[in-house]
Amino acid sequence: MNHNYISVSGDLVEPENLTCSKAQEVVRYLQSQISPYSRLIECRKDGEDNVVVIEVDVEVGQRVKHDIKRRERIAITFYQNDDTMPEVVALRNDFPKVPHLNLRSREFPRSLCLFERPYAELKSRWTASFIIERIREWLALTAKDRLHAEDQPLEPLLIGYGPIIIPHDLFYRQQESITTADILYIKNLDDSIVYIVRKPEKNNSSTSLAITIKCPAQKHGLINASPHNIEELHEFILPTGYDLIDKLRTLFKTWISDRQKLNSKVALIVYCPKTRSDNSKVESTDIWAFLAGKTVREIGVDLGIWELTKIEGGDGIERTTPGLLVPTNTQKTGQDANLWILNPLFTLSRATAAYLNGIDNPQNHKILSIGAGALGSQVLINSVRAGYGDWISVDKDYLSPHNLARYGLDGTAIGYCKSDVVSEYAKTIIDEDDVAKPIIADIIYPKDREQELNEAYAAADIILDMSAALSVGKQIAFEAQSDARRISMFLNPSGTDLVILAEDAVRKIRLDHLESQYYQEISEREKFSQHLAIDNKYARYGRSCGDFSSTIPHDFVSVHSAIASRMLRSIVKNSEAFIGIWKIDSQDMSVTSHQTEADLPVIPNISNIYQAEDWIIYTYPKLLTRIYALREAKLPCETGGILIGSYDFQRKIIYVVDTVTSPADSVEKLSSYIRGSSGLKDKIVAIGKKTAGMLEYIGEWHSHPDDYNPSPSECDRRLFEHMRSEMQINCLPTLMLIAGSEEKLCWLLDAC
Repeated sequence: MNHNYISVSGDLVEPENLTCSKAQEVVRYLQSQISPYSRLIECRKDGEDNVVVIEVDVEVGQRVKHDIKRRERIAITFYQNDDTMPEVVALRNDFPKVPHLNLRSREFPRSLCLFERPYAELKSRWTASFIIERIREWLALTAKDRLHAEDQPLEPLLIGYGPIIIPHDLFYRQQESITTADILYIKNLDDSIVYIVRKPEKNNSSTSLAITIKCPAQKHGLINASPHNIEELHEFILPTGYDLIDKLRTLFKTWISDRQKLNSKVALIVYCPKTRSDNSKVESTDIWAFLAGKTVREIGVDLGIWELTKIEGGDGIERTTPGLLVPTNTQKTGQDANLWILNPLFTLSRATAAYLNGIDNPQNHKILSIGAGALGSQVLINSVRAGYGDWISVDKDYLSPHNLARYGLDGTAIGYCKSDVVSEYAKTIIDEDDVAKPIIADIIYPKDREQELNEAYAAADIILDMSAALSVGKQIAFEAQSDARRISMFLNPSGTDLVILAEDAVRKIRLDHLESQYYQEISEREKFSQHLAIDNKYARYGRSCGDFSSTIPHDFVSVHSAIASRMLRSIVKNSEAFIGIWKIDSQDMSVTSHQTEADLPVIPNISNIYQAEDWIIYTYPKLLTRIYALREAKLPCETGGILIGSYDFQRKIIYVVDTVTSPADSVEKLSSYIRGSSGLKDKIVAIGKKTAGMLEYIGEWHSHPDDYNPSPSECDRRLFEHMRSEMQINCLPTLMLIAGSEEKLCWLLDAC
């Protein structure tokens, strides 16, 4: 069958007169007849560019989805400077509209979109065989409608060039097309970028407008030539059933008395749902954007809505005013209203941010974050960039110049409240109103912000303490009225270590218990001997007594904030309590992690022999198991040691977390125990140093043999009275534990 082919531009030349190396290579390949499925037709020179016209055989079955012939004539244009992908066009004048065609200024000849990867990446593996076989493959797959994989995103109907930034949820907020509610504003309009916003910029009298247009669905990938004016855009959209010209005429008539709108330039944003095939369900949407080169006043003339009349104002300046035409001049359909197609880009949403961070099935939680300092600001910002969290940032401090050494923002934030600037910065990343908001308050003394803070507590899923203040951890553990899970993150004084403590999902192990177990863990691990040591220098940034700051390197904060933001998501996915420490090697910046299992707290019964005054004791299975084992190892003799822990005098709590075992000079007999003192003081001092004074001596324990119950003997009572006289000097409770057989315990406490 004979076909009519589109003529190729340029002058016919002999193959040896081609000047582009890739064109010469293709000709040599075809002339060698290595491939029986492709033939050279002719060569042309179009200025400095070379055109090679070939004919290829296509593997086409008896049944095809698209009208691809068994032989197709193709023209390949090679560019002299070889910095652009050679263009491949189908010369048959009835070549069908199919997916994966490049957008051109005119519809024919149709340009084949052969590759997804940039030309710069393909050049190193480019051969004549490579391009020709790709053409044949493209044609064969297109004939079967298999070029576009089922799991591949639908192809855009149009591809633009200049960028236009559009709110990601623009068309989800609006229900109808071309109404006054659909008018948006152009933030800045220049040669580089067009930015669409929902509200006009302040003090901007020359606002440009963006008009949204919603179309019915159509099949993807059937690309025509790019519309160059409103008339062509109207014809492009019309097959969907949407009458663009009529809609614009109706809208512009309502603006006839609005001078600001009449003087505005216009961007048209077109929303079109796409289907994979005819009559299939909507799978995705295309958004096109066009920028008009004229004002509304001038476009109204091109649409036959009005004519412009020159009038002279009271100030002597000549202006034009529109006079409505009745009836409308339907011969004018916007052919003189030029358009430039733009490339729509969308502001970042949480979902897109999560996808770009490689996060599958992203979760979102309401997070009340306390502390917007070096660690807190960076963890919040990292999490927002990953599309995670509705954040409320609580902090009363203001950003000072010295904070910038380790802060998540730049110097424009100096003098503003940390929680405020971090929240505003988060909103510039994610285009969603609720991504972050501040509460400028002291968490301990919120004063007039107390109700707002209490409401935030109640609504939160997670209360995250990054303040590095001991008082805050206790405050949120006990005082905050909320079902939210509490998590604490902080750096050690030198910044080499990150600590994360996380309650279980149902809060059986509170933050205060995790803190006690964390101190116990670092006290017994030699590798954490310097964990809480304050050996770094402090830098003064002002004249007041408290105007000093630690000299933690920003590198450490950045590494730890990355770990913290990643672990936050990981921890929240699980329901278990968590204790973890990450340590940076300052020499090579390698990071090691240490995790320990958190124990459920045990509340032992206190003997009523003495006055406890509503005090409560918390201890943990790990310690009790150790005491049972120490007793068992010394039977039939008694043994003992001292108890290590901490006090909360505000809440009348004693945390018993560890023991120092019986000193070497102790007397351990069948029916008595006298605790010695050899090396004991040094061990207590070492524990206090390792834990920055958070763990200390709090009492004594000893065992009874199997023949005796753990009730205090007369000798035990005399010992307790002696202890009480010593402890009362420092206003401390007196605590004694007696361990008996069958893991029976007797706790003696006098808190008077």
